[in-house]
Amino acid sequence: MSDTDLLPVVVVAGLHAEVRRAVVDELLTAHPGAVHLHHDLGDAGTGVAHRTIRTADGPVGGVVTVELTNDCPCCAAREDLLPWLQRLARTGRHSLAVLELWGGSESHAVTEVVAG
Repeated sequence: MSDTDLLPVVVVAGLHAEVRRAVVDELLTAHPGAVHLHHDLGDAGTGVAHRTIRTADGPVGGVVTVELTNDCPCCAAREDLLPWLQRLARTGRHSLAVLELWGGSESHAVTEVVAG
């Protein structure tokens, strides 16, 4: 059993950022202890993504810049995502992880990585 088996994960995907964010906010409100992870790929053209983590109470830490590997924004997000999910699961402080994917990111590929 991996560490991520200890933390339920919901993947929120879609092209409309406002709708995604509304769903994430609703999940954070409805599930005390939920945590939201998001990789903003708006600067992918410069070789970086920006990771944020927050709860219903606000940000957990600041925005972290993540370098893209293999010039693949989705690969970099997945490579950064799994270790963070494992860290969050080990703390035992969160009841749910809500992953908000960037715009047209392939949700199936990310879900397979998380399910392991």
